[in-house]
Amino acid sequence: MKRLIIIALLTLLVGGAGLWGYVWWKTRSASHIAAQGGRTLSIRLPAEAPHFRQNDPRWGAEKLGRTSETIKSVGCAMCSVASAAQYLGETTDPSTLNRALAENGGYTDQGWLVWSAIAKIFDQRIEVNVLSSPSHEAMDRALEAGQYSVVKFFLPMGIPHWVIVVSKEGQDYLIYDPTETEKEPRRLSEKTSGIYSLRIVRRTA
Repeated sequence: MKRLIIIALLTLLVGGAGLWGYVWWKTRSASHIAAQGGRTLSIRLPAEAPHFRQNDPRWGAEKLGRTSETIKSVGCAMCSVASAAQYLGETTDPSTLNRALAENGGYTDQGWLVWSAIAKIFDQRIEVNVLSSPSHEAMDRALEAGQYSVVKFFLPMGIPHWVIVVSKEGQDYLIYDPTETEKEPRRLSEKTSGIYSLRIVRRTA
């Protein structure tokens, strides 16, 4: 009996390691760019107000759209967009934006953000440009134009995570992470080696 238990545990360990290896390979092999790069710049966009955090007790326990997930657990993209909208002069917060998205088709059934819904919610004053693939040049142009890049990378176990880019020093992009409380932006390269998706939040009027 003891031997069977040991064999079962070893099987679980090997299977778990294999699954982790597959997830790691699958995410890292996807098309991406380095977390550092592009033109050498020194730009800091307006970001005087604190960035919005997922685990803020004012909204962290709220359900994301009509899903069973909470803002605290999976609201990184929405919180990053709320921060960008705030920096662009809109009066909003994750709770307000989350309700508006839920009421205006802003989430898929899985709780993924429908980026095109942002323009409708802000009466076309703000829009999100969805790029087919990320590029340093697009991020650099956004910074120069006063626009905010929201970028995706992968946490351990292949979990996608979104953060907002607020500045650049040299070839380092500096970000606010909605899971962290730092008052000063951090280097993106401290969090990840690659950028896998890029959205640019900008004012239209």
